[in-house]
Amino acid sequence: MTQLKTWLLVALLALAPLAAPRMILAQEGSISTETGAAQNERDAAMAVKIREILQELDGYDDVTVSVSNGIVTLRGTTLDAGGGDHLAGLVRRIDGVVEVDNQVSLSTDIARRLTPAIERFGGRLRQAASFLPLLLVSLAAFGAIVFAGFF
Repeated sequence: MTQLKTWLLVALLALAPLAAPRMILAQEGSISTETGAAQNERDAAMAVKIREILQELDGYDDVTVSVSNGIVTLRGTTLDAGGGDHLAGLVRRIDGVVEVDNQVSLSTDIARRLTPAIERFGGRLRQAASFLPLLLVSLAAFGAIVFAGFF
């Protein structure tokens, strides 16, 4: 009976690696060891892609991008506190990015930080002014109904 238990234990230990999750055995993704012109072209393409993304987003006008061997360095200032982290998260999703060195800081220039709020306020004032004719027509209709109700 003990010999059966020993063989059973040996068989289970031999089959144990087959039951291990695939994640433990091999990690996805790899770091390229490629150097030279091909790596430089890939870095330049990543930098162009990141700059295109920055142009589409508001608040990242002062952010500069450099890429070397898949490592992206972001430098500059943003208008909101979470902007640098948000940008780093976007950049990490680009194919070929190995690491992001996020050196983006919060802008302390009050004029730059207030400009978007002032622009939004002006837009809302213009929107409210565009509703004034409708408000005047509705007040005239209300006045006509009240006037007709008294006589």
